[in-house]
Amino acid sequence: MNPGNSDSIDSDVVDVVIANRDGMPFLPIAVQSVLRQATSAIRIHVVDGESRDGSPSYLDGVSDSRFSWSSSPHALTPAARRNLGVARTSAEYVMFLDSDDVLVTEAVWNLKQALTSSEYEIVVGGIRRFYDAEVEPIRTPPDSSLRGEVEYAPAIGNVLFKRTLVERMGPFNETLLVGDFVEWMSRLRAVHITEQIVQDLVVWRREHASNWSRVARDHYTRDYPAIVRSFLRLREQNRR
Repeated sequence: MNPGNSDSIDSDVVDVVIANRDGMPFLPIAVQSVLRQATSAIRIHVVDGESRDGSPSYLDGVSDSRFSWSSSPHALTPAARRNLGVARTSAEYVMFLDSDDVLVTEAVWNLKQALTSSEYEIVVGGIRRFYDAEVEPIRTPPDSSLRGEVEYAPAIGNVLFKRTLVERMGPFNETLLVGDFVEWMSRLRAVHITEQIVQDLVVWRREHASNWSRVARDHYTRDYPAIVRSFLRLREQNRR
């Protein structure tokens, strides 16, 4: 185990944080998609929730100076593991990736160029979904038959921002089982944080039977109304 060092901020570097729990067999391809980025100014930190599927053994075997990982209690929500990932890293720029998704090779480079060359505080790239049964071979990038429309809604995997934005807006809401990133983005929008859409495909979103959005789907009826109420309250406070 090789936890990251957050003693000081490393300028110009991008930290990609992956919150993982039982993410095999897709976790290795997610990690490799980060390590194969078209820029050397990148690091990856995986926060593993005491996985029971072989994830720790895989993570221990990754040999790359840009890679680190640490453990967290099994019961923590994905939001809590993402918060730990931010706390255990130190780069000036931060983005997240789900353990079953795949970054496009130029993703970090394109997002970083857009963020550093503009007045915006957050940049959003494109998502393209593909459907892959767990028993099928892992493909990177997915073949052309799996390509769908590109989506540009902010989500885990297609957003880059400066670490100082987390310090200003606070961490993810760890009580939410689903929608924690939506809730965080709603806080940004309520106080008019500027964001820019980048017309580049950034992440392949893998759809399969064990997606967290499917596993925790019963929580949508509880968590999403709470997110909307929180956004409306914050927006009203900001108007005063």
